[in-house]
Amino acid sequence: MKEGLSLGLFNPDKLEVVGDPIDVVARKFKRPSTDLEFGEGIRVVSAGACSACRGTIHSVLYDLDQMQMKGEIKDLLIVVGANAKVPKG
Repeated sequence: MKEGLSLGLFNPDKLEVVGDPIDVVARKFKRPSTDLEFGEGIRVVSAGACSACRGTIHSVLYDLDQMQMKGEIKDLLIVVGANAKVPKG
């Protein structure tokens, strides 16, 4: 076992930090939209959806947009979340 490592524990005094300092390479990122409005032909009903579910919807629709296929979607209804109700009709 390496010196300073034991059963998942480590001794920070034994670490060797290499590369540029964090304050030199750190960047601020703009948070992605969490809004569930995606344009004509796509409706999302969400109540109690976790961030992973919401993120997956964003990711799939972003990919479809990048492949120039999002415009082919007509009358898509996505119902997501433990408390979401499927609308009548």
